[in-house]
Amino acid sequence: MNEKTRPTRLKDAEFDDLFALLQNWDGDPSCHQMLNLRRFLKSASNFCTPSMVVLDISAGECRYRAFFKHAQYVAIDSLVGDENWNYDNLDIVGDALNLPILPESVDVCLNTVSLEHYSDPFQAFKEFARVLKPGGTLFLYSPFADYEHQIPNDYFRVTRYGLAHLCESNSLAVKSLRPSNSIFETALDLIDMTVQMLPDPEAREKLLKILRGTFKPVFVEADKVGETCVDFPRVSRTFQFPALYLLRAVKLGHSEPTPIHDKHSKLLRRIIACPECKKPLEWCELQQRCSDCKRVFSMTDKRLQLSAKNAGAEPPSAPKFFQMPDSESLSADELLELKKHASKLARESKSEDEALATFAQVLSEDAEDAEIWNDLGVLHYGWDKPHLALECLEWASQLESAGSHVHVNLGDVCQERGLPWDALRAYRRAFVCDPSDLELLWRLGAILIKLNMHGEAEEIYKKILEFDPDDTQAQRTLNELEEILAHRCVG
Repeated sequence: MNEKTRPTRLKDAEFDDLFALLQNWDGDPSCHQMLNLRRFLKSASNFCTPSMVVLDISAGECRYRAFFKHAQYVAIDSLVGDENWNYDNLDIVGDALNLPILPESVDVCLNTVSLEHYSDPFQAFKEFARVLKPGGTLFLYSPFADYEHQIPNDYFRVTRYGLAHLCESNSLAVKSLRPSNSIFETALDLIDMTVQMLPDPEAREKLLKILRGTFKPVFVEADKVGETCVDFPRVSRTFQFPALYLLRAVKLGHSEPTPIHDKHSKLLRRIIACPECKKPLEWCELQQRCSDCKRVFSMTDKRLQLSAKNAGAEPPSAPKFFQMPDSESLSADELLELKKHASKLARESKSEDEALATFAQVLSEDAEDAEIWNDLGVLHYGWDKPHLALECLEWASQLESAGSHVHVNLGDVCQERGLPWDALRAYRRAFVCDPSDLELLWRLGAILIKLNMHGEAEEIYKKILEFDPDDTQAQRTLNELEEILAHRCVG
C-alpha cells in the first residue's frame, strides 16, 4: 500500500462525532467521564504513526478500528463476549492470556474495558509486556465503579495502585494513570442507573425529574471545587471512585521503527506466532503450521482466523514424517490386505518401526484414505507424539472419505492439547456427518459451555433430550443454561 492509498488519521471533528456515536453520548459537557475518555483515545490515536503496529487486544467488534486506521492495526479477541456481537472484523481469534503473537513485535497495545474479564490480570500484563517492543506503549482503560456484566466472565475491579503494581511487575513504566471522573459524578450515575431499574414507570419518571432537576446541579457544582479527581500517585482530599481508570505505560528500552507493510497479510505473517511455543508459523492458503512444534492451525478455524487471504500461498499437502518406500505398485487386493494389516497394527501397536513401515507403504499407494491417516494419528497419540497425531488427524479430517469418528478423534486430541476452538470445529464437522450420535452431542455441548456459547449449547442439550427424554443430567444442564441465558437477558 503506497502513501497515496494509505488511510489517513481522522480529523478532530470526525473523531468527536464517531466517539459520540459509539458511546451514545449527547455531548453533555458536565460528563467528565466521556470528556476524559475521548481525550484519552484521541491521544492514543494521535500518538500512533503509520508505521506503528497497533494490537487491539480483546477488540470485540473492533469499535475503535477507525481511530487507528492510519496505523498498522490488528484486532484479536477470544469470542467470549456478548452473544449478539459481530466478530467479523477481527484479524485473529486468540486468548489475551496466551497471545499468539511473536515477542517484541508490537509498537502499541490497546486494551479497553477488558481487564475485568481476565481470570488472571497478572498473566494479561505479562503478555502485554512480552509482545510490546522495547519502548512500546500500552493504552488501557479499565472499569472501576461498574456493575457485573458479561457474566460469569466478570472477575475483577482494579484500583489505580493495582494497575501501577501490574505495570511495575512487568517492566512497564507508568506515564499517566488518571481517573475518568470524580466520586460525585459516579454517585450521580449510580443513582440514575438505580432509578432507571424501578419497575413502576410513573415513580421512575418522578424520581428522575427530581434527580436531574435538583441533585444533578448540586453534584455538578461539587465537582468544580477542585482536587476531586487527581492523577496517580497524587492523593486527593476526596475518595477516588471513578467509572474508569485510564492508563498509559511504556515498556523500558528502545527499538527501531517497524516497516510499513503494503499488504495486511504480510503484517499478520510478521507478528503471528504459535500460541504454545511462541515460534513463527509456516503459512499456506488453508492452514498454518508452527515452525517448531509443528502444530497445525486452519484458516477456516476459529483460532487464528484471518480476515485477509494470503496471495500466492501454496496449498496444504499431506503430512510427511517418514520416507515413502520406492516399491512396485500393489494390486487392489494386495493394497486391501495391507490396509487390514495396518489397521491391526493400529489396534495392537506393538512395534513402532513395523507400524510406520506398513503405513508408509499404504500411504505411498493411497494417500487419500482418511481411515489410514486416522489410524496413524491414533497410533502417534498412543506413542505420546501429540503433535504428529494432530497433524495426521487434521489432514484426515480434510479428506472427502472422513467419517464422523475421524472428526471426533481430532476433537478429542485438540481437547487434550488445550485447543478448545479447534475441538469445537472438529465436533461440528462430526455433527454434520452424524447428528444422531449421543456421545458426540455430549462432547459438543460440553465444549460449547466451556467456551461460554450458552445459546448454542442450549440447543444441543435439547437435542440430547429428544433422543433420551429421561436423561436427568441433560435436563439439569439444560435448566442451568436456560437460567444463565435468562439472567443475561435481564442484565
